[in-house]
Amino acid sequence: METAPPATVGTHYTSTEKPMPLSEIERETIVRALEKNKGNISRTAKELGLTRTALLPPTE
Repeated sequence: METAPPATVGTHYTSTEKPMPLSEIERETIVRALEKNKGNISRTAKELGLTRTALLPPTE
């Protein structure tokens, strides 16, 4: 199996677009994982290697 050169691994944009901010990539990853796990925060956190509280919105 061939692998992509290191410069293109994980790239979320084409050569004519600006790079996507890391915060947006993280958000998309979490949203996709939540969708896959049907909104189950505990399963999503486990899949992503995070704590459940890390996925909860901050409280004031």
